Amino acid sequence: MSCAAQTNLCICQGSNLQQKFRWLIDDSPVDLTGYTARSMFRDTADSTTVALSLTSAAGTISLGGVSGTIILSASAASTSAITAGRYVFDLEMVSSTGFVKRLVEGTATFTREVTR
Repeated sequence: MSCAAQTNLCICQGSNLQQKFRWLIDDSPVDLTGYTARSMFRDTADSTTVALSLTSAAGTISLGGVSGTIILSASAASTSAITAGRYVFDLEMVSSTGFVKRLVEGTATFTREVTR
């Protein structure tokens, strides 16, 4: 049993990443006002090495307020620096009171860049 929505991403190494999610409860968007977000990509869940870290504080995760939209972003230079292969990731939402919700989890495959 999973405690978060499952999704698998395919990310092109050397290309900009723009991945959109929408948090809904009973088909209504969650108001993300006051929330922060964080996401990490690792070789395995137990790995101490982080291949890619995205946060709303760093501006690499955008939160859409009352629309419930969450956009993960990484530059082409950032994705180019990641070794092609399969990683695991999750996306956590943190409320202003410190409540943490793992919203999404899954795998991310970075495909090898040819033009570089």
